[in-house]
Amino acid sequence: MATCDSCGTLLEMVRTGDSVEHRCPDCDPGSATETSYEGAVDADVEAAGVRSGDAPAGAGRFFPFEDTRPGQARFLSDVRDTLKSGDVLVAQVPTGVGKTAGVLSPALEVAARSGSTVFFLTSKQSQHKVAVETLSLTEQVSGTDIVVSDMISKKAMCPRPESEQLGARAFGEFCSKAMAQGTCDYYETDEESVFRELARDIHHVEDAVELSEREHVCPYKALTEVARVADVVVLDYNHFFSDLVTTTMDRFQMDLSDAILVVDEAHNLPDRIRSHLTWRLTPGLLGEASDEARTHGAHPLARFLDRLADLVQRHDGQEEQKLEPEALLDPIDELLEKAFRLAQPDLHELLDELHDVAEVVRKEEAVSACGEVTEFLERWPGKRDLDEDAVLRMWEPEATAFTFKVLDAGRLAGPILSQVQGAVLMSGTLYPMGMYAGILGVPNDRARLERYQNPFPEENRKVAIDPGVSSKATERGPQMYRRIASTIQDVAKATPGNVAAFFPSYKMMSNVETKLGRSSRRRLVEQRSFDKEERESLVNRLERADGNALMLGVQGGSLSEGYDFEADGENLLKSVLVVGVPYAPPTTEVESLQSFFDERFGDGKGWQYGYLAPAIQRTLQAAGRAVRAAHHEAFVGLLDRRFSQRQIQSWLPPDVNPHVEQDLPAAAERFFS
Repeated sequence: MATCDSCGTLLEMVRTGDSVEHRCPDCDPGSATETSYEGAVDADVEAAGVRSGDAPAGAGRFFPFEDTRPGQARFLSDVRDTLKSGDVLVAQVPTGVGKTAGVLSPALEVAARSGSTVFFLTSKQSQHKVAVETLSLTEQVSGTDIVVSDMISKKAMCPRPESEQLGARAFGEFCSKAMAQGTCDYYETDEESVFRELARDIHHVEDAVELSEREHVCPYKALTEVARVADVVVLDYNHFFSDLVTTTMDRFQMDLSDAILVVDEAHNLPDRIRSHLTWRLTPGLLGEASDEARTHGAHPLARFLDRLADLVQRHDGQEEQKLEPEALLDPIDELLEKAFRLAQPDLHELLDELHDVAEVVRKEEAVSACGEVTEFLERWPGKRDLDEDAVLRMWEPEATAFTFKVLDAGRLAGPILSQVQGAVLMSGTLYPMGMYAGILGVPNDRARLERYQNPFPEENRKVAIDPGVSSKATERGPQMYRRIASTIQDVAKATPGNVAAFFPSYKMMSNVETKLGRSSRRRLVEQRSFDKEERESLVNRLERADGNALMLGVQGGSLSEGYDFEADGENLLKSVLVVGVPYAPPTTEVESLQSFFDERFGDGKGWQYGYLAPAIQRTLQAAGRAVRAAHHEAFVGLLDRRFSQRQIQSWLPPDVNPHVEQDLPAAAERFFS
């Protein structure tokens, strides 16, 4: 975005025929005539309320719509104030408020004044499209050039066939070697013409990849060049909230202090960070490391790695369990003694040798297995700056691995949120905000916690609790499954449209499904084995069912969290039934996380933060599949008497407001009539 040299006001983009001029509306108001956008805004978009005149009062010139929605005006104002003051807004913004336009408009204002770059971070590619489409509208309506770089992973953008044939690690090695040796034609081709087009017009990543491939240019290279001059960069979380952040900033030639962060669906961020802060020692990794060592003449090291791989493999079949450091360090000492014939084994000497091999390998490959083994073994004993309650060492049978996990998401997120110019963490289910601010390490002196009005009319949604059923383990059995199945079928009969039921597990879903009787409704069932294409096929079948489908899925799965069930502006689901409180099984990680939260935030917080809150989050996500716009009408049933307990009710956002109904199907019938 360009600003006036005289007054600093954003310049307007004025098109005359094929030519484009930039004029200051303050210094040269008479020349800033009405802007023409031939073919830019179609009838459907205009019907959605795209503005043709001035922005609503207080919304700012980048706001692309005719009017603000309930809650949106305050959200716009809070984002603007937060970013101007360099703070972090932790915001629960219900679906329908219009959070994408509500956050990007003021963020662009502040970025233009400060010379910063807005980074819009999201884990969903569908949200990439929403952000890019919003920015396209903003450019058209505001008359201001906006440069956008929409990026996904290098592998996902690569046009070479190897990107589909190789796994992530192997592709990284392949790509780095090809770039270093100059054997990638796409990377070697001059990207200047593609860069100019991507910088001139806003492209969704799919269109940018298509353009780059057509010109035989590396999409990642071209979009990285655009990012260096962009006003907005759309990325996945891991570019900032991982060890990639330094590489990301170096590649874009920026400092963190130049960045304004917008984190969408921020309720997912703690789990994503903890997943990244996880290291595993597996037989496969050790086998690769042994091959590297042997190839480079480190034969004693290779023998040690082979024996360590055998030791890990021998644990296969053992139950999941939490471990002390000595559980692995003591056997390593014995193996070192045998492999290197040392009287006094020294882990530090082993790490030095692993590091030396890794350095040699990295001169030819992107990553080194010896390097990954080094990282794991360096972390396993523990570090002085990392509290023992903040880490988990465990045997993980599903992965056949010794696992080291950092439980403290704030350890990574906190320093980043302290260094950026400002940030907005937002989600429709980011509740309670104080919990998320604490878990993510938002600095107390920069944190601003806000919850916004739900824009949906209360009469359009009914949330009811069925007190006659429970998914509690001690109450499960054929009789309870028949009771749940009967309720689902009777609610479906009362519903003039598609119905979805989401369960706490695949096992319980299967048990209830066997009790469902015959029905004219088309039954669509999510399977644990489904890949992305199979899930999308199921959603397409739902759309074609003419309102006569019953969909069964699991809470916390892709269908209950990753899809907006909407077609032609209407909601595809008229009733959603959340079967059971989706408490996580008492695994080693869940119990360790609760202990960490108790230690960090005080007694009692462990159960709330580590057990109750994730269950509430999954419930809200599943229930939210029904209503995606203000005019949608839907019935939401919570099938578990425990939803009426005070400890659960107090953790639900106020706008949920569920009522106990002794006869759930009758409540659904009354609602729809």
